Amino acid sequence: MAEPGSLPQELELIRDEVIELAVGRADTQPSELEKLLAWLETDGWEVLIEPVDKDTYAVDTAYLANLYFSDHHLEAWWGIDATAINDALRLKFARERISHVFDDEAGVVKSICAAYFENDNEEAAFIGAYLEFQDQGGAVPYWLGIFREYENFLDSIKESENLVLLEDCPNLTDEELIKLWR
Repeated sequence: MAEPGSLPQELELIRDEVIELAVGRADTQPSELEKLLAWLETDGWEVLIEPVDKDTYAVDTAYLANLYFSDHHLEAWWGIDATAINDALRLKFARERISHVFDDEAGVVKSICAAYFENDNEEAAFIGAYLEFQDQGGAVPYWLGIFREYENFLDSIKESENLVLLEDCPNLTDEELIKLWR
């Protein structure tokens, strides 16, 4: 965790402004936030990917649906005649594909990470992101915001349209899965 002294000195003011926003004493993002994010993407990578409690993953349901959730794909995958396809088969197929997301194409599963910053007053903030792995380009963070608590960050993912925490995938309703079908 990035405690006082582990950041380059020129980023400490930005870190403090991030914390001010997270604890509610400011209402706008630091004007130079990009400098801190750039540091996290390079020299501060270890701060970004350090697991808070455990490794956390999310499924990009829109990308998964784009790859697999179509009658044409179901027909080809299971060898079923298109006229026999109904919502019950679509749901069974969708749940099967979700249960194998780690075997699927890159891009479906996102690694969830949050850089933790603490100031000299022991106030803290998290900058949350997910990592997308891009072949030879390696992992690229997509920033999801500044949060007071790690749980707030996870709650924001639960409220997002396309990301579902991997542990929550079994709880997707039939209606949610059918809406994803193309």
